[in-house]
Amino acid sequence: MVEASLLSSQVLPLYELGDVLSIEPAPGSLAESSHIVSTTQKRIFIKRCSPGTTAATLQARHELIRFLVENNFAAPSLVPTRSNTTWLELNNQFYEAHQFVEGESFSVGNRKQIAGLGRILGQYHALIKGYTPSLPTNTKKRVVGYLDLRSRITKPLGWLSKHRRIHSDERRLVQTIVREIKEQARRFRHETELVRLIVHGAVEPGNVLFAPSDKVAALVNWTHSEEFVRIFDVASALLKFVGCRADSSLPGQIGPLLSWPRVQSFASTYCETITLTGSEVKLLPWLMRALHLGEALTVNEKYDTNYRHEIKMVASMHEWLNQNSDSLSELFC
Repeated sequence: MVEASLLSSQVLPLYELGDVLSIEPAPGSLAESSHIVSTTQKRIFIKRCSPGTTAATLQARHELIRFLVENNFAAPSLVPTRSNTTWLELNNQFYEAHQFVEGESFSVGNRKQIAGLGRILGQYHALIKGYTPSLPTNTKKRVVGYLDLRSRITKPLGWLSKHRRIHSDERRLVQTIVREIKEQARRFRHETELVRLIVHGAVEPGNVLFAPSDKVAALVNWTHSEEFVRIFDVASALLKFVGCRADSSLPGQIGPLLSWPRVQSFASTYCETITLTGSEVKLLPWLMRALHLGEALTVNEKYDTNYRHEIKMVASMHEWLNQNSDSLSELFC
C-alpha cells in the first residue's frame, strides 16, 4: 500500500499518462517492487529497481532495449518521463516504466510454446551478434566459475553436510556430482569456441509472455542482461521450460520432464537461426547440471524444506543427462 501511494503521489505525475485509473501489484515474485498501472491513455508496467542499481547500469540496459525495439524484436518499449528520460531517481531509488504487454503465461509441457521460445531465443541471439554497445556492460566471470560452483554452493554444501536428516547416500550423491562438474570444468578453462554476447540472463517463466497462437508476445525483464556465454541462455531455457515440472506435489513427479519431444521442439526452432559450436554443445549438459544443482541446494539451504524431493530431482536430472548428453548435443549441431 505504501508503494502504491508513493507511485500515485510522486512517481506517476512525472510521466505523461493521463488520469490514473488503477494501480495493481504485479503478480508473483515481482509484487513487492513492480506494479501495473492503468490510465485513461495507456497501461504501463512500472518497477522499483533493485538495490545496487546505478544510473550507469540503467543507461546500458536501456540502450540495449532501444536497440531491440528499433529492430522490431519482441521486447516492451520504455515509457519516457515528461522530461524525456527513461528512468527516475526518487528518495535514492530508481524507477523504470515499460509498455504493458498482454500475454499468456507458460503452460507446462505446451510444446508449441516451447517451440515459440526456441525460435525467439534464436532470433535474439542472431540479432544481438550485430549489437555493439556504446556503454560498458557488466561482464560475468569465466564460465568455469559456473561449472566449479565454488562460491555459488559452498554454503549450501556446508548445510548439506551438517543436516542431520539427510541420509549419507544422498550426501554422497551430491558430492559426487559436484566432483564430476569440477573435473569437467578443466576442459573449459580456456573457453574455446564459446560464443560470448549479451545474454538475456533470466530466460524463465514469468519473463516470457505468449500470444494465443503460442508465439512469444514479449521477452521481458532485461535486468540480468550482460555479456556472458551464449549457451547460458539455452541451458536456462531447457531447465526452466523444457524441464519444468508438471506438479511436484503429485506422486511420481520426481523426474524432470526433459522428454525428447519437448527438447526437440525447442532445439528445432532455435537452430533455425543458430548453430552452436562444438565447445558449446559439450558444455551444455555440464552447465545444466551446475545451474540445476546450485539452484536446488540454494533453495533448500534457505528454506530447509522438502530437501529429499529436491535431491531426487538432482539425481534424476544427472542420470538423464548422463544417458542423453550425446543425443542432446547432436540436436544443436
